[in-house]
Order: sequence, then structure tokens, then C-alpha cells
Amino acid sequence: MRLLCLLTILVFSSFQAQAMDWIDKGNGGNALYCDFGSPALPWIEVRFFDNYESLARYSLSPAFPLASAAADKDQEALQIVNDVLFRLAVKDPARAQNYMLWSGTFLAEARFVAGSSLLEVPDSGIGMLPTGCSLKQLIVQNPQPLSKYDARYFVASDLWNKMDSQNRAVGILHEVVYRGALTKNPALKSSEKVRLFVALLISNEISNMQDQEYQSTLSSLGL
Repeated sequence: MRLLCLLTILVFSSFQAQAMDWIDKGNGGNALYCDFGSPALPWIEVRFFDNYESLARYSLSPAFPLASAAADKDQEALQIVNDVLFRLAVKDPARAQNYMLWSGTFLAEARFVAGSSLLEVPDSGIGMLPTGCSLKQLIVQNPQPLSKYDARYFVASDLWNKMDSQNRAVGILHEVVYRGALTKNPALKSSEKVRLFVALLISNEISNMQDQEYQSTLSSLGL
């Protein structure tokens, strides 16, 4: 009996350690990095992966609200995020409020790292890439900062600076949706369901859903 109890404790501890190990590794957001140029005519395009996948995998066309002129691309991105979340608030005000709160603190909680590559977080799951493109780690979310000297988000600024305001907005949306998903399920190991919900957000497909369909979608995505 004692041996059985000991084995049960060891198995549970191992499972718990694996779940916590995933959290300790962080959770990522990827940039789609495409080099379409030549040595004579360089042409680099960087998009947030969810923006590409929305149409390529789910046939959901992004429908971004028009952002008013802002001082910089980050502020324009936050305006787009707020407008997308205002659309969500019609269907799900409590969720939209949480996302707005987290998106409003994203820049303050982020550490932008220049001249360095972030370590890859293997949470992409099933996906596809256009020919000539690759995935690069753009953002790593650190759910449990070690101290006040640590950061919630690490952002590869060399990639971030190459994106327009719409793709930056998608990046912020990805991180706040992921943050909510991790709050509900700390052992989450893939961003696939997060990316699908982001696709529903940026395409405004949620506005076409009946309440029962929306709640069923949340349940199937673990959100």
C-alpha cells in the first residue's frame, strides 16, 4: 500500500513538473520572415504569423479597423487592438475588458531586445509556411517573471521594427489571448488554439456567431 502511494506521488510530481517546466520555458509568438529579394535588390517582409495563418489555414480574411494617425506604429497598433476588442465586447464584455487591460500594459511589461535572437519556443503545433519564408521567434511570454528585474514579455526588436502597425496589433492580440489561456490552463503546450481565436478576432467572424456557437467555440478552444 505504501509502495502504491509512493508511486502515485512520483507520477503526479513528474506530471506537475512537466507542466511547470513548459511554463518556465515561456510561450512564444512567431514572426513570418520572408526574403523575396536578391543581393542587388533586397526585399524583406516580416508579418506576425497569426495574420498569415488566418487566411492561409482558416480562410478568414483579416478585417482590421482603420487606425487614426498616431505618433508611431506602436500607438497605431494599440488603437487597432482596442478597436478589435471593442468589437469583441459586444459579444463578450468581460473577456474584452481583460484583454484591454493586458494590451494596455504590453509595452510597459515588454523588454525589447536588439541585436539578439530569442531562443525558440516549440509551441507552434500544426502549421504551414509560404515558400521562401521561415518562422522566427518574435516574442516570448514569461508568465512568471523571476523578480522586478525580469520582464513579462521579451520582444526581438529587430523583427518588431520591420512590421507595420497591423502586424504589431496582431502580435499584441496573440499575447493577451495566450495570457488568458495560460491563466485558465497553465499546462497549455501549443499556441494553435490561441492562433485560431486571434484569426476569429481579426476577421470579425465572431460578430457573425450566435451566442451558442460562440460559447461552443470557446469551450473547444479551451478559452
